[in-house]
Amino acid sequence: LFNDGAARRFARIRDFIILHYCLTRRRDSELWRHVSSMELPETLAFRMELWRRYGVLHEYDEEGFDATSWLAIHAGMDHWPERNDPVFAEIAPERALAALDQRRKAIEASVARMPQHHHMLLKMLG
Repeated sequence: LFNDGAARRFARIRDFIILHYCLTRRRDSELWRHVSSMELPETLAFRMELWRRYGVLHEYDEEGFDATSWLAIHAGMDHWPERNDPVFAEIAPERALAALDQRRKAIEASVARMPQHHHMLLKMLG
């Protein structure tokens, strides 16, 4: 049971790493040409299809990285879904902007409570 779970965790991490390689636009060497056209593990191919067609960030059990990490790779590689979720059309732009502004303020408040980097390093080095 432990070995099965560990194998699944490694497979999820493998998929996350491969995602970086298969989404790159580099083609300047045999390595980059290969990774851009290699056959993907079925679990990754399924995830990428859900993202491409529907904008869904599918999560399996025993993930090594959460949906935010997967989104960061897709966004960083400029890999966006073909269409938006129709539910977005049901949300008034003013409501969406207000929710985003509320989120921004919550993040700013969290950051303001955190120690500055150099203070934390000094504390750790003691």
